[in-house]
Amino acid sequence: MFQFKTNIPEFDKENEIFFQAAKLLESLGNDPEMLASEFHHALARANIDITSEDYLKLTGAAIAIETMLKFDSIDNSLQEPTVN
Repeated sequence: MFQFKTNIPEFDKENEIFFQAAKLLESLGNDPEMLASEFHHALARANIDITSEDYLKLTGAAIAIETMLKFDSIDNSLQEPTVN
C-alpha cells in the first residue's frame, strides 16, 4: 500500500482513513454506485475495529470516493477517467 506521511498528525489520520476506504472499495470492484449495505458488509468482513467517530469518517471518505467515481463515469471529457 502507498505510504504517505507528513509532520501534521491530523492530515496523516485523514489520509489513513481515505486509504482504508479506498482499499475496501477496491476489494469490492471498480464500479461506481455501490450500495451502502455492500460497503458495510465489506467493513464487517474486513473485521476492522474502529471507533464510532472513525467509522463516520471512513464512511464519509467512501462516499467522497464513490462520488468522484460517479463523476468520472458521467463526464465524457476526461482524458483518463478512473472508471472504465
